[in-house]
Amino acid sequence: IIRRFVALVIERRLIRRVKSCDLIITSSGSISKGSHPGLREWIQKRVKNTNLVVIENRPINTDRTYALPERFTIGYAGKIREKTMFETLIKAVENLPESINPKLIIAGHGTAGREVNKLLEKSSLETETVGKFQTKELPEIIAKMSVMYAVYPTGRGNILDGALPTKMFDAAIYGRPSIVNANCLMGDVAVQEKIGTAVNSGDVKGLTAAILELESKNNIIKLERDWSSEAKKLVSAYGSLANISSNDKRSKET
Repeated sequence: IIRRFVALVIERRLIRRVKSCDLIITSSGSISKGSHPGLREWIQKRVKNTNLVVIENRPINTDRTYALPERFTIGYAGKIREKTMFETLIKAVENLPESINPKLIIAGHGTAGREVNKLLEKSSLETETVGKFQTKELPEIIAKMSVMYAVYPTGRGNILDGALPTKMFDAAIYGRPSIVNANCLMGDVAVQEKIGTAVNSGDVKGLTAAILELESKNNIIKLERDWSSEAKKLVSAYGSLANISSNDKRSKET
């Protein structure tokens, strides 16, 4: 209840401030007429006639490549806030055939860290935990994975509102596919760009099937669109802001 109240206060404050902006930069927008909405559409629904530009938080391209690990490994790297997403993961992996002999690697920390560690200790799975890590360590962590797990509980709402978690792109830039949330923009992007597959949050059978599909392919993927294209859009957006300032100045002089 407290979280929802605070979120509502922040949302109302955000909307009030957005109305006075000459330029709004947001991190996601629908990718087609048939796709799910992004944060751009969330803002447009609440604030009309805005100068709004989508700049996705994609990583810088890298020439560094990593061979897939010999043992099929499912990984997670990021904040550990919800216990339920890892309960689903453990159940799904335990349903896999013994012949696959998968491994888990969990890197990160957060409010649910202790609970998740207890879950891993109770399971029969072989796991590797990294704990808190620096950004510069992320490539080496991703290199140990065959696939990135990024299916979040939808209770907080940001995923369904159109958030695009960076770990999906971080995994792709180093050749690793992701399993992400279905029925939202994140899933649309993963499927359209062929950088992952999508399942519903909490769907154990669906997650097991997705893991089996990726394990059977077990290939290195490629992220076609990186930060370079987003940077060009960002520079163009700043240029439009400069034009607005120039026009305002001329109006005042007149």
